[in-house]
Amino acid sequence: GLDPLSATGDDGAAGDYDGDFLSNAKELEYGTNPTVPDTDGDALCDGMETGSIFVTNAIPWLAFDMSEDITTDISTNYSRCVSRTIPVPLCIQGETVTNITISANGIVFLNKAGYANPGNSTSWSDFKYRIDDNALILAPYLQYAYIRSDMADRQTSIKYGTATHNGIGYLLIEYLNSFYNTSTWQTNSISFQLAIPTNTSDRAYSRYCDVVGQLMDGRNASIGMQTFDGRWLHSWCYYDAGRVSDDLALEFLFGANTDPLVADTDGDGMSDGQEVSIGTSPAKSDTDGD
Repeated sequence: GLDPLSATGDDGAAGDYDGDFLSNAKELEYGTNPTVPDTDGDALCDGMETGSIFVTNAIPWLAFDMSEDITTDISTNYSRCVSRTIPVPLCIQGETVTNITISANGIVFLNKAGYANPGNSTSWSDFKYRIDDNALILAPYLQYAYIRSDMADRQTSIKYGTATHNGIGYLLIEYLNSFYNTSTWQTNSISFQLAIPTNTSDRAYSRYCDVVGQLMDGRNASIGMQTFDGRWLHSWCYYDAGRVSDDLALEFLFGANTDPLVADTDGDGMSDGQEVSIGTSPAKSDTDGD
């Protein structure tokens, strides 16, 4: 149903012809139908099943209602991360999330109930092998990022708190001046916010500020999300013509962690859409473990 002579717009690899939050390239990867928003007919569109990451204009740069500066706590912690209790527990993919772990590298862990701290490392390759399925992980900017206090008027600041926009409440994590290197001559930095709505548990937003400097323009920045089953939904923030700038925002759609080709992923007799509507896990046949 796509135009084989067009590589742009809805017909291109990045297009979303059927409006199901999955690009045509991702539909090919998953084996779903790029012209049908709900391939398996379970009342969940394909992107709501798999999760996805895409460009959006949903939020501006937000102002904190209340915040805590956690820069020192993170920089003095051996694992370069800290955990905080979420004011309003979230339910994501059928799992109760009670706390959040925030790392120096711009990686945020939404942790299952009873799971305190997944730890972290300074290297993406190490990080990849140390995560597990006790956390849903959001990486708005996964490229070596460091805390620096020696740059006049551009010291790194990492804050955690709450914000409100258009009547919607958010958990807000803000990274100001995350640096590419700790060396004095490496003056490049990037700033971004990660906003997680408290009234809906299926998505998060990332908003970026202009990159400062010459060597870190963000064009090779790795953007990713890991679901609770360990799937790493990976995307690339890449622009041939310019830098990552404050007109860029991403939307992380968590998804239901279900199979977009199977109407009843966990085989418990209820369709994935039915389970999501009543709050049970469509990926586990016995949600409460009884």
